[in-house]
Amino acid sequence: MDNKPYFTLFCSLLFLAACKVHLPITNNTDAVKIITPAGPEDFVLDEYYQNKRLLISCSARRKEDANSAEVTAYDLKTEKSYNLIRQNEPKDFLFRPHGIDLVNDNKGKLMLYVVNHQPTEKKTINSVVQYELRADTLYFINNHLSELIVSPNDVTGLPDGSFYVTNDSKHIGGFGLLMEKLFRVR
Repeated sequence: MDNKPYFTLFCSLLFLAACKVHLPITNNTDAVKIITPAGPEDFVLDEYYQNKRLLISCSARRKEDANSAEVTAYDLKTEKSYNLIRQNEPKDFLFRPHGIDLVNDNKGKLMLYVVNHQPTEKKTINSVVQYELRADTLYFINNHLSELIVSPNDVTGLPDGSFYVTNDSKHIGGFGLLMEKLFRVR
């Protein structure tokens, strides 16, 4: 019998019990609350925009907010938030963004790569969606699908149009995923 999962669980509990950490409470007046739609997932700095801004992927997971999925921009100078407009998406495409990355490609265009978890009746379709960013509009370029994109969490785009994506699990969902998370299987 393999005792590795039990040993890992025991060590994790022992570590947590020994690491009682007290973080200092500060009154940092430089902190700013950024208002976004429900479910902020990831953000990236857009240094190419006139005032510099954050692009924030937001995807609500609660049923009452199910239609709330946006890429929100936060202008660092004006401190105003607004949703980017999405154009040219395929019919029946559901946008559920997760990790994002902004890249200036070899042709001088800004490309936003977005990990997407599109729910369907039978399963979730995981992909990396590529948009061209022009001002405050995202123009759909491609929905990259692959059997290697199993449980994507984050993405890093490259200037040549390729990208790297992380999978945080070997399983798409269900009991196997639960066991991976419970026993911290890599």
